Amino acid sequence: MLKQLQFFRDTLMRSYISVWLTLVLGSLISGSVAIFVATQEMRSLQQQFPRRVNHLALALQQRIEGSLQGTLTLGRFVQSKSQIDEAQLNQFTDSIFPQYPGLLELGWAVNSSEDEFRVRATKQYRLQASSRVSLERPETFDDWAIANAAQSGRSQVSRTRFDPQAQEHVFNVYHPIYDQVVSENDDPALGDDNPEFLGIVYGIYHLKEMVRLTLGTLDIRNLDFYLFEMTVDVLDSSLLKETSMAQENFLFFYNAETRTLESDWQQIPAIYMAEGYYCPVQPNHNCIRSLNVGGREWSMLILPRLDRGQFSWRVGSTLVIGLLVTGLLASYLRSLLQENNRTEALNEHLSAELNISRRLQQMLLPTAHELQKASELEIATYMEPADEVGGDYYDILIGEKSIKIGIGDVTGHGLESGVLAIMVQTAVRTLEEYQETDPRKFLDVINRTIYQNVQRMQSDKNLSLCLIDYHDGLLKLSGQHEEVIIAREEGIERVDTIDLGFPIGLDTNILDFINGHHLSLNPGDVVVLYTDGITEAENQHKQLYGIERLCQVISQHRQCTAEAILQGVIDDVRRHIGRHKVYDDITLLVIKRRPYVSSSMGEFIVAKSAVPSLP
Repeated sequence: MLKQLQFFRDTLMRSYISVWLTLVLGSLISGSVAIFVATQEMRSLQQQFPRRVNHLALALQQRIEGSLQGTLTLGRFVQSKSQIDEAQLNQFTDSIFPQYPGLLELGWAVNSSEDEFRVRATKQYRLQASSRVSLERPETFDDWAIANAAQSGRSQVSRTRFDPQAQEHVFNVYHPIYDQVVSENDDPALGDDNPEFLGIVYGIYHLKEMVRLTLGTLDIRNLDFYLFEMTVDVLDSSLLKETSMAQENFLFFYNAETRTLESDWQQIPAIYMAEGYYCPVQPNHNCIRSLNVGGREWSMLILPRLDRGQFSWRVGSTLVIGLLVTGLLASYLRSLLQENNRTEALNEHLSAELNISRRLQQMLLPTAHELQKASELEIATYMEPADEVGGDYYDILIGEKSIKIGIGDVTGHGLESGVLAIMVQTAVRTLEEYQETDPRKFLDVINRTIYQNVQRMQSDKNLSLCLIDYHDGLLKLSGQHEEVIIAREEGIERVDTIDLGFPIGLDTNILDFINGHHLSLNPGDVVVLYTDGITEAENQHKQLYGIERLCQVISQHRQCTAEAILQGVIDDVRRHIGRHKVYDDITLLVIKRRPYVSSSMGEFIVAKSAVPSLP
């Protein structure tokens, strides 16, 4: 019992190995795919990073240059007028003010100092919400930038400053005005004929506003950047040496996750350094860009930001889908294995039942010892079921005065047909023991018994059944089955039994259909009984064996013993079938009347005939 339990446990473990392998391999594959997706996401981010950095830097550069054109436009207007009318100036600036977002203030400051490098605003038109205000020199003027503008004749940008009122960084742009038009190639600081410096047109710009407008047109969800008022080289050196110059020249930080601009250095993420690199997409120059702002160089440090939500969703969804598919596949395999185990258990149970039924069917067949009691007849039998249990029936009951031979064929084959064949054998044996001699009553009782059982089984089975009584060389046939073949010295005789009966179990009353037929059996004559499993046996070309070929083989072997005749037929049927599947039960009975042989005691000398065992 312990060994049986151990074998069952080992078998169960082996059965579920495929489920565990599916889970393990599916999980590994899902994890590998998720890692691949994550790697591809990172690779895509790195490949697209330089292009997106250039796009961002170019967009900011274009926005700054475009905004600075507001000051230049006003400068050209003032330069073109010999006399500036305040109303005209206000009207003109009112028209251009909305065209340059981020422009907070425009003004015209007159030079009244003898020192052309020192400019003092004696009169100023400040445009803010289209209002005119006259002020003295503002404290926010950058003398260095104004002097450079006056000397170079080009616009100059001041350093940024923090405006307490706006709470934002602003910067000024100064455009010099002379008493005559100065081209970009002229140097007003050279020669005695230099034009007179009259003053400056200036603009005050809101830095964050310009940047916000630029970012509104870009997709930079995965880019953080820092803006510094310093050159690229100085910024790179400050970051590598971790000096305070970057902090001192810091303007603001853009957070791609919150999409906000932050000016407080203490509130922004620290720039992470790893083995001499501050740029995750090495080398460092991939992350740093310069901006030209009116002759000044600003720097941008642009860092990639992984969109953790999108990244996690893609990687996580890939992993979840893979694990879900793995789980579903493992669950499906598990259900298949469970169903297979149940089916195998059921098959084993049915196989045991079928084996019992087959053994019972074999046990009810006549034995070789019984057949030897028929002193006048040589009898050879053969039965091969198409399934474990056949639907063919035959029996030979040897009595004191006569021999009853029965052969039948239940529709279909298998357990149900085999059980019905056993019922018929039992009924025939019972009536024979009851010594019923009337063949019509014999078959009628069998039919009513089988019919009632078939109805109780709720089955549609029925069978052909032919009974033969032999006594002293006389055959009495009754019941419907295949043809009875008699091989005589003068040739083959075929007896059709179609009019001798009716299928058993098909109707409750068949008495009117039952008839009899008598035949004489001479010494040396052979009677062959068979089921349609022989005549309807197919070869690979779908050709039937046929009764003509059966009669030919019997005729060729008529002089042989009953066993030799039977074996000759079976061998020929086998050759015809070849490797083709056998679809129906095969049953064959060969009965040969022994010839008279005199002995000293005046008795028959009876030759023994062997009965083949069932396959």
